[in-house]
Amino acid sequence: MLQSFGLVLFLVTGAYQYCLVAFARSFEIFPPNAIFDPQSINEVIAASGRVFLLAIQISAPLLAISFLVNMCFSVLGRAAPSLNVFVLSFPVQILAGLTVFAMTLGLTVQYILRDMQQLPETMLRFLR
Repeated sequence: MLQSFGLVLFLVTGAYQYCLVAFARSFEIFPPNAIFDPQSINEVIAASGRVFLLAIQISAPLLAISFLVNMCFSVLGRAAPSLNVFVLSFPVQILAGLTVFAMTLGLTVQYILRDMQQLPETMLRFLR
């Protein structure tokens, strides 16, 4: 579901145009018969780090609420051992996760758009 959301966001915001422009300009900067510069590996590593940072920033609220719900149900399981907290925790965890996802959706879109707007410069830095 999130992959489809990301694809729709990519197309609706026009971020694909940035990628096409960067792709076209890459042939000006780095012609097909040019030799690859090994120093650009540092740019690839830095960009990979930014992707992982973005993934952590997006998933952190959902991971935190999942952890809190599990902790609450583990305490409830100790307090009332006759309850089947394993089965009871599923709908609560789904509801809490969807609620937090809906609350953080605007911030997630801002993070993704910010990185997509920087995408052409990042791609061109790989080639310099």
